[in-house]
Amino acid sequence: MGVLRRNPDQVGMTAWRLCAVPLRIITALIFFAVTFHVSADERLAVLKVDIDTYTNVTVTSVTATDIYFTCDKGMLNAKLKNLEPAVQKHFGFDPEKARHAEINQAQADAAFRAQAARPAPTRPANGTPGEPGSAAPATNLVWGTDLPVALERARAENKSVLLLFDGSDWCPTSMQVAHDILNQNEFMTYARDRLVLVLADFPHQIPQSDKLKEANANLSARFNIRYYPTFILLNANGENLGGVLGYTRGGPSAFVAKLEHYRTR
Repeated sequence: MGVLRRNPDQVGMTAWRLCAVPLRIITALIFFAVTFHVSADERLAVLKVDIDTYTNVTVTSVTATDIYFTCDKGMLNAKLKNLEPAVQKHFGFDPEKARHAEINQAQADAAFRAQAARPAPTRPANGTPGEPGSAAPATNLVWGTDLPVALERARAENKSVLLLFDGSDWCPTSMQVAHDILNQNEFMTYARDRLVLVLADFPHQIPQSDKLKEANANLSARFNIRYYPTFILLNANGENLGGVLGYTRGGPSAFVAKLEHYRTR
């Protein structure tokens, strides 16, 4: 990547691949997960998960089933049931609530797969205004596939590069992020003014050339991607400014706020 420095906001390896195996997708966090009262960016010197130990831990969010955090190994998540009892208690772990959340997750996964099997709605052509507040974008954005070209354009236009690692036609979380955030006018307006977009897609059904598959695989290895969708924001020199994993609660406003924070700090 040409990263000059690492910080807890940068994306590294993850303990669980959110969309790696359909039955293990944690899609229902979007709708059903219960978030407990955890201080923003709570810090722990050590976090033990089964036989693994993580240091320099910053907790980013906690749900009924999982804890999400950054640490010395990158951005991870782990099951609350695998933590030490005292830590479970601290984060409000309730086995019964966790069981219901997992059931809801499975149901949501099935619902998303059924929705994905339906024909996609027709999107407006470039330049066709969308209805305010609708999922239809005012102007469709173009996602490139060549990072070096994107970086050249970013330098010329004084923009940042937003790199998306995606499972566009099979990962329910990717589909939901596209619908709720990427196809919304607020994000699209921001992206036109501030970003050059690059997509590294790993579809199951959409055909790709061998050259593109190899390029995407090389990018994935370069950025150590284990989680779809993963966004990485780069400056025009290719330096990693920060990462966003999975679904951002709060819609396009919250997502744009994260990107702008990374861009301007």
